[in-house]
Amino acid sequence: MNFRTLTSLMRSSREDRRINTLAVIAFAVSMGVFLTVMGGFHAFLVRSQNAAQIFSDREVRSDADGYIFLANIAAALIVAPLITLSAHATRLTLRRRDRRLSILRLIGATQSQTTLLTVAESASQALAGSLVGCLLYIAAIPLVRLLVFQGVPFTFSQLWVGVPLMLAAVAVITLICVLSALFSLHRVNVTPLGVSMRASGVKVTKRRAIIGAALFLIVLIAFSMRLGKDAGYLVMGIVGAAGLGISVGVLNLVGPWVIKVWAKICVRHPRSAASLIGLRRLLDDPKRAWRSTAGVGLAIFVCSITAAAASAAGTGGQQRPSQVIASHDVGLGGMLTLGFVALLAAVSAMVTQSAMVYDQSDQYISLALEGADRKILDKARRIETVTPLLVITVISALMGLLLLSPAGAAGMKVASFLPTYLGMVTACVLLIILGGMASHIASRQVARQMVRQDD
Repeated sequence: MNFRTLTSLMRSSREDRRINTLAVIAFAVSMGVFLTVMGGFHAFLVRSQNAAQIFSDREVRSDADGYIFLANIAAALIVAPLITLSAHATRLTLRRRDRRLSILRLIGATQSQTTLLTVAESASQALAGSLVGCLLYIAAIPLVRLLVFQGVPFTFSQLWVGVPLMLAAVAVITLICVLSALFSLHRVNVTPLGVSMRASGVKVTKRRAIIGAALFLIVLIAFSMRLGKDAGYLVMGIVGAAGLGISVGVLNLVGPWVIKVWAKICVRHPRSAASLIGLRRLLDDPKRAWRSTAGVGLAIFVCSITAAAASAAGTGGQQRPSQVIASHDVGLGGMLTLGFVALLAAVSAMVTQSAMVYDQSDQYISLALEGADRKILDKARRIETVTPLLVITVISALMGLLLLSPAGAAGMKVASFLPTYLGMVTACVLLIILGGMASHIASRQVARQMVRQDD
């Protein structure tokens, strides 16, 4: 097939261009947050190396190395939602791209032609988003300089990570996106007809719940063990980071199964047509429904850690100036980490929920042509998105409290812990709901089209 003809057939539709824009936004936010976090880590590293020249207080100078450890913990907490958002951005256009490429394969396009088109489209999206993210990082530096850590504001040279690191990050993001697209393209080259007809099944079994419960029990036992003073901050940090990572994995393992069970129970006696439509969509693909709000789980875990740390830091009676600075920095660092995690979760919800609407556009249009009221479709979409959000909020909140019960009991005993914790959880959930409201705009755009794509 002529490559020029193939390119014209591959041209994106209006919905595909909107999804591509969402992917670019996701890549941009991921890159911007990553470089900002790396800038903060670089600042604490520079301060630790030049503590004698920067700080006049002896105790503040001696604590400079500890800030690198705390920065490592904050970076580790942000890595998971960064990877999740980048993966959502990569997967965002794969299904529609797979459909278009499979049709081209069926009408005579060669494997090398589809591979070249895939690489070009994926690389362009990741490259554009990453470059915009670099600009966001540069624009954020003046705002970060307003923050005061260790009693001293940041300087531009401390926060600047350098052009080589920025280019390396852009190259890595682009490479990951291209590899993911090529992996998805393998299914198109092997079974183009199956992909074109969307012949893929989603299995969620109770084995997930059993494995998840066993893993979480191991984490609770590890957190309950007294490591002693000889263990050091490094060992405790490794145990804490590993336990948190396993807990997030357990949440993602158990969550889709819980949604499936809940939807099965509720779909037996639906209250309305909107409930029936929304619950059937949840049963159709619980994993997709879970991914739309999965970022809130880690955000609530960070809420529990931040609330406990902030509450514990405010106790202890009269403190020396260095202790006051350390308490302020722990609270501010926790709030910044929570803000980054919540932002990534909100953007992830916006991207995935909007993509779900565009991906289900044929279903929306079919229901509209058969007489379904737009209000019913909007309510069904809210049920499809709010149900996973409520499930993940309840599960992650309970898991966070269970994790803190042995490891952060000192902070939980403070009277201000519970109001602070509930306030942070509420703020995170509201921010993610606000991000997910972008799907309302997508549904309005889809509703204007009254012709199915396969007609």
